[in-house]
Amino acid sequence: MIFILSAGRGGAAKLEKDFFAGTRYTDKVLDQMKQGDFHAFPESVKGFQDAGQLSKLTGGDGIVRDMLKIPGGYRGKEGAFEFIKDADGSINHRLFKPNSEP
Repeated sequence: MIFILSAGRGGAAKLEKDFFAGTRYTDKVLDQMKQGDFHAFPESVKGFQDAGQLSKLTGGDGIVRDMLKIPGGYRGKEGAFEFIKDADGSINHRLFKPNSEP
C-alpha cells in the first residue's frame, strides 16, 4: 500500500489515503481496549483520520513505523488519539493521550 503525504507543520504530514485500510489490531491492543481506560475509546474516532497528522516513528528496535495522531477529546480531556502501525498492517498501539496539564 502506498501513502501519499503532503507536508505539514512540525515534520508531520497530512494523510491522503486510508490509514486503516487493510489493518488489524494486535492481540495486545484488543486486550487493552477491554480495560475501559484511555485505550477503550470508540472505533468511530477512525472516521476523523483526515483531521490527523501522520509521522514516522523509530522504535527502540530501530524499526520505522507510521504514527497517526488525531486531535480530539475523550472523558472530558483534550488530547490526541494515537495509532501506530507496523509495515505488515498490524496496529500495535491505540491510545488516547491527554494534553499535559500546565
